[in-house]
Amino acid sequence: AAGGRCPFGFDKPVQGTARAAAIKQSPALLVETLRERFNARVDKAEAHLAGRVLGNEQQRELDTLLLEPAELCCPITLMLLAQPVIASDGCIYERAAISVIVQEGKLSPMTLEPLGPAVFPAPKQRLKVLSFMAHRASKLLEFASENGAALAIGAQAKSGAMKKLPLGQAVMILKEQLGIEGTAKAVVQEAAEQLGVENSGKLVEVGMLCVEALGLAEVAEEELPPGESKMDKWAARVVKGGDVATMVSTALDRAQLYVSALLTDDAAESRSMAVELHRLCAAMGRPMSADVLAVAAPKDKMLLRIRIMTGDEVAISVLPTVTVAEACEVTVDKLQAAKGKERTLNKDNVQLPPASRLATHQIVDGALLHLILKPPPIPVGTGLSLPELLDAVQTQSKGDARFRAYGEKLGMDGMPKRGQEKQLAKSLYARCGGIFGVAAFVDRCMDAWMADPILNANDAVATWHQRAQRCGFKFLVTQLMGYLCGGPQVYTGRGMVESHKHLGISEEQWGSFIDCLHEVCSELGLPKQEVDDVTAVIASLQADCIVTDGETPPPNAGHHPPAGNSLYARLGGVYPIALFCDRLVDALLSDRTVALLLDAKRTRGSLKYLFTELVCSSCGGPEIMTAESLTETRLLTSSKELFQLLRCAEVASDHVRDGRLRTELMQTLFAQREQILDPKRTESDDPLGYVEAIARISRDTHVPMEYVVGGGAVFFAGRDLHFGEATPAQQARCWEELQRLGFRRQRVLHVKSAGDAAGGKLSDEAAKLRHGNASASVEAEKRVYGDPRTLYGRVGGVFGLAKLADRLMDSWMKNDTLNANAKVAPWTQSAQRCGFKFLVTQVVGYLTGGPQRYTGQPMDVAHKHLGISPQEWEAFMQDASLTMNALHIEQGTQRELGEIFQTFRSQCITEPGVKPPADPKQCRKPPEGTSTYAQAGGVYPLATFVDVLIDETLQSPDLAILWDDVKKPGATRHAPGLKYLMTELVCSVAGGPEQVTAHGYEDTQLGVQANQWGLFSALVTQAAERVWPSQPVIIQSLEALMQELKPEICHGIVEQGPTDGARKLLREAGYSHVQTTAALLECAGNGPEALELLKRGFDLPRPNILKAPAGSKCPFAFGGQEPRCDHGNGNAAAATAATAAAAAGGRGPL
Repeated sequence: AAGGRCPFGFDKPVQGTARAAAIKQSPALLVETLRERFNARVDKAEAHLAGRVLGNEQQRELDTLLLEPAELCCPITLMLLAQPVIASDGCIYERAAISVIVQEGKLSPMTLEPLGPAVFPAPKQRLKVLSFMAHRASKLLEFASENGAALAIGAQAKSGAMKKLPLGQAVMILKEQLGIEGTAKAVVQEAAEQLGVENSGKLVEVGMLCVEALGLAEVAEEELPPGESKMDKWAARVVKGGDVATMVSTALDRAQLYVSALLTDDAAESRSMAVELHRLCAAMGRPMSADVLAVAAPKDKMLLRIRIMTGDEVAISVLPTVTVAEACEVTVDKLQAAKGKERTLNKDNVQLPPASRLATHQIVDGALLHLILKPPPIPVGTGLSLPELLDAVQTQSKGDARFRAYGEKLGMDGMPKRGQEKQLAKSLYARCGGIFGVAAFVDRCMDAWMADPILNANDAVATWHQRAQRCGFKFLVTQLMGYLCGGPQVYTGRGMVESHKHLGISEEQWGSFIDCLHEVCSELGLPKQEVDDVTAVIASLQADCIVTDGETPPPNAGHHPPAGNSLYARLGGVYPIALFCDRLVDALLSDRTVALLLDAKRTRGSLKYLFTELVCSSCGGPEIMTAESLTETRLLTSSKELFQLLRCAEVASDHVRDGRLRTELMQTLFAQREQILDPKRTESDDPLGYVEAIARISRDTHVPMEYVVGGGAVFFAGRDLHFGEATPAQQARCWEELQRLGFRRQRVLHVKSAGDAAGGKLSDEAAKLRHGNASASVEAEKRVYGDPRTLYGRVGGVFGLAKLADRLMDSWMKNDTLNANAKVAPWTQSAQRCGFKFLVTQVVGYLTGGPQRYTGQPMDVAHKHLGISPQEWEAFMQDASLTMNALHIEQGTQRELGEIFQTFRSQCITEPGVKPPADPKQCRKPPEGTSTYAQAGGVYPLATFVDVLIDETLQSPDLAILWDDVKKPGATRHAPGLKYLMTELVCSVAGGPEQVTAHGYEDTQLGVQANQWGLFSALVTQAAERVWPSQPVIIQSLEALMQELKPEICHGIVEQGPTDGARKLLREAGYSHVQTTAALLECAGNGPEALELLKRGFDLPRPNILKAPAGSKCPFAFGGQEPRCDHGNGNAAAATAATAAAAAGGRGPL
């Protein structure tokens, strides 16, 4: 459509997480995605099928040979069945494809009925497929043999592929093998006659051909330019050969697929066909796969190109029958690399099992594989203070600091040293920018992974995402990526198997994980080579992370605290320390008085990683510092900023319960001040002798503290909330002594809560600093009002679309033609119109180019069963035209909007004579999970709650909210717009899939004054009670959620987060508002008891949602009684009539 794009991805494939979100909504798109993934295999194998030749007899013959019987193909992948199974609908599918459909809970692709979990093998169907493959492969080989003359290579070219032998050595072999005596010439001529070798050309070449005919010649290690494969060279020859050569190549490609499949099943005909395929390919110089070579020419070596993370590429020659582990050893020997380290070989981003043979993976001669270092395993339960790990730390700590930080040796000007320009950025670590680039990349990837809907569809993963401390997790992933990319880091976390297998991650979820990775790579503009190498590094972990079909996830091994008595071990290891460092760094970067250097290299993420390295190492942990002597790896604070950092440490360590540990941690930080300070901004003069004076006061009063020259006196046992061993009298005396010296209390920087830091949330100041610059403000304005050159901007942005959707929905719901349809009428009278208006605004925003993302059901799922006629559709479109005219929307804009609406016609109407399908009942499926969003019933009840709340808020004379009448020309902050934005915000924070248009932008905030929050909170309670009567868990959860949203609702900076201590305890532990509220009610408000209850697996009471009368359910309702929406106009009688009319039957659309 002009200016728009289908939100379900049917007009153009959607990439990355956008596709993942769409798949969750659309069964058809899931089938399309699976089809693309399976067909990608054919694309790789048949990459030379360029196009057909019209009017060509050979082309017609080949077309016939390429056809595959539909009855032998999977209806999802459209490819021949490899592992056919019978599903509960009675149809036969490819196991891998239908398993994904079943796991996703989607309907049968064939019958549109729910599928049962069980599938059963179909061996007879597999035999039919193998029989077809054998017959068709034979015909394809015949075709290639008859038409392949143009691709045949001469004897000289063949011999050139072999390792050249001196004539004398060839003669000796021939004498020994054939028992021939005489001169060299006589021996060669006799051998050629016996072996049927053409006796022409130079004697040495004929002798070489005779040795080759005996199968005793060795393959020469062919030199290939970097990035070029044997298959590339073959493709170039095919192109030069013309149309017939292309046809022959295509026939060989398809025959290769069939023969490999037959070899896998060890079919009777497979060996003879492999020999024939080898004969043809050898004659034409086409590279063959290892499985064919292992059968037809097991003594012929094949060439493999191995790429390593240093950026180098080496070629090795191995037999096709060797194991993957043996191929690794050959590579390591050729590289002269250190032995004893675990490595893996990856093909097409899939890790190859070490014990498997090359022949089982259909690796083509000349293929590119990646050699990846695996992180060193850490034995379960032994902690992190391992002698082996510490030995590795000692070894890794050596080396040039700049090389360790950047992966390359740089001069003082930051440029490569003279003579090293050609070696610049060879390793992946260096090409990524060293530790600075790796840390920034991981920081962005982690945010994408933890927000991915496909990954979070796995309950175990979602729970882990909610409860994991993101700070420590990011640190460990950065550390791991640095190590895998060739950096000096040593991974100190748990092994991949132990930390991932229990989560039950499926191949589909892993695919979404890789999609997110590629989306971030695209966002950051990484070159293809770097993307390929990064993907290979991540893919090397796949086998250790996912659970394959039939595999049972192991139990969670749980957390193993670090061993030993170091401060690191007593604090609990890397996670508490990383949380402490995260809070400290954010506090500094969020304050305008602090001038830490941030640039494209020294990002927030990289500074947090490097600072965490320092603190962990200083506390006795196994973490190593990347470049201890390199100045730019430090925070580089001034003396005054160091004082502020140490003052913040009092608050930033409050998640550590033991006060003595907090004191020791702060003292350790002070001892490492030289690794924190900027030498250019450090003060050392102490003319008044404060250093000694403070030390004396500390000794006399037993209050641990130090003086920071140029800063002030720092308490290492807390000042505002003392946690040291000094008595109150000693504390009072300490303060008196300080006042005598002229010391005064200093402002303490704001530190975000432990819960916000662990969950990845920014403090108010950090958010303002990050998003409050000029470019961020412009970006927010564009998201709200749109670029005037786009359709979204011309309609008026989110406010204009909300106004349009509000008027359109009211008009459609009153349309007599639409209401004449008995299935549509109940919907037009539905009290769920608040949710409908929200979804209409959302989808039109997306289609017109806005930042919104549609979260409703696909159009066909929501509408087809209603039997909407073409006449009813025309009435619908006429109303749309009249409404846009009434709103004075420009004619060109109207036309584009109309074209967008028309794209849904075929998905919504039922043509005359066609029977509407049965209601798929997808729209009424309630949200699942423990989030507030799911427990409250999803978008519809929440939209109604917001509708009530906004109406009451705008009408309140005490709150005096600034807003525009929606009828006023040019109005922006009107009720429909504010309702949409608030619904978006509430749903998102409650755990729903909705995305917020703009955070912290003043025009989108409701604008409640901070001192009037109590009045607003009372309206929140009233609105919740109207939508969820007698539901205290939901009501109190909504009250707490709105309290958390206070910074987004009020103008100005206000405190955020739960203020109640018990609720704060549970929320910081990662539990949703509903879980928190239910547990606190169960335990009479006792926070620790409620926490223990939730840890034991407390079952949430399902909200008491009353069932609507039979036949009255809206397709977007979740099976409950429709909340009343008569508050806006006081029309209670109309609402009652609507409920009665809905009881008459029928279901409605969006």
